[in-house]
Amino acid sequence: MKRQHPADPNLFWCPKCNQQKPLTDEYWARRGDNNEKWIYSKCRQCLREYKTSKAREYYKINPEKFIKAGFNWKEKNREKTRKDARDWFVNNREKRQAYVEAHREMYSKASSKCCMKERELLTDPYIRRYLKKRKEVETPQIIELIRQRITMKRTLKQFKQWREEKENESNHTDVQGKQHEDEQDYEGRVQVG
Repeated sequence: MKRQHPADPNLFWCPKCNQQKPLTDEYWARRGDNNEKWIYSKCRQCLREYKTSKAREYYKINPEKFIKAGFNWKEKNREKTRKDARDWFVNNREKRQAYVEAHREMYSKASSKCCMKERELLTDPYIRRYLKKRKEVETPQIIELIRQRITMKRTLKQFKQWREEKENESNHTDVQGKQHEDEQDYEGRVQVG
């Protein structure tokens, strides 16, 4: 079947939706040099659906590729995304306020859960915020050092709590900084007082 209508040369047939549509930019996408030579075999709507379905299939196979591409784009266009976000907040202040008011309880619970999870796992965003508050330089090495420092502090705190519990169990007898028989030093050896 020919694509062009025999009676009206401005009507073209789309094999996907099986409809005749006028040859305008509204219905047909052009391709080729300067987008003037040819039109795609499918109309705009069918072409959009086809490309979307293909992109979804490809994403299912290679999600890490899409995530990496999105991250790279965001890194390259950091200033643009910040400016766009600022502009949106300025232009939609009432809309944002209404949304926050409507979802305040859910928003605060989700936010606190997310922050607690980040704090617990010592994720990079959590440490970056930590460094930003203290106006320190942010490099991968410093992030790793801060993560190790916080981990050591937490471990020391847990050890102190454990030691206090042991002291309370022994009714304050023989607890002047000496190690009990069941306690171990840092190398794992049992020390006898």
